[in-house]
Amino acid sequence: MRERGLRGHRAIAVDLPGVRAVRGIGRPDRGAWADGGDWDDRGDRRERTGRGLPRIPPPSRPPASEGFHQVSGIGAAFRVPDDWKVIKQSGESVTYGDKSGRAGLTVGMVEPAGSSPMPHFTDMETNTKVNYHVYRRLRMQQTAFREQPAVVWECTFQGRARSYRGIKLGFGREGGREDDIYLSASETEWDTYRLVFDKVTDAFAPIGR
Repeated sequence: MRERGLRGHRAIAVDLPGVRAVRGIGRPDRGAWADGGDWDDRGDRRERTGRGLPRIPPPSRPPASEGFHQVSGIGAAFRVPDDWKVIKQSGESVTYGDKSGRAGLTVGMVEPAGSSPMPHFTDMETNTKVNYHVYRRLRMQQTAFREQPAVVWECTFQGRARSYRGIKLGFGREGGREDDIYLSASETEWDTYRLVFDKVTDAFAPIGR
């Protein structure tokens, strides 16, 4: 499902079992997941640019992590947990889910990228607030990722059966492509699942760009 974001950019919306897709966070019904975001809450991974914005330096190629394997698709290579399966895939995004159905990972793209992902993210947040009466923004801030303009968004929202937490990183150069990495999971299990987001972003690498 595609919908237009601000400035005519396509906002990725994923149709999942038990989820009504929107330009923002999908609505979890039967243990499914949704869409949200944030990035870098660990001080040891942040630096400051000359403009005072946090910058995440590009990592050296990390060794393979136990319990994860490398995959490629939609113009990028990244890691996913060994026991997570593809739930939905298109030319613009791919979604993986764990066997419990309480956590999901979506890697997507938006073209063309604007000068910052912020308009795209604030547009998604507006739709999220409409669809979730219990929603709380933890943060939404500009940053940099691999020397590219980036935004991180983190929030919590109430599904039918449980509370969820989401984290999303969007980055890209104006006129090119914006890559989005999103993880959501049951809030009570967040500390366990947050590691997945870190592994994906640490090893994320574009292909053919």
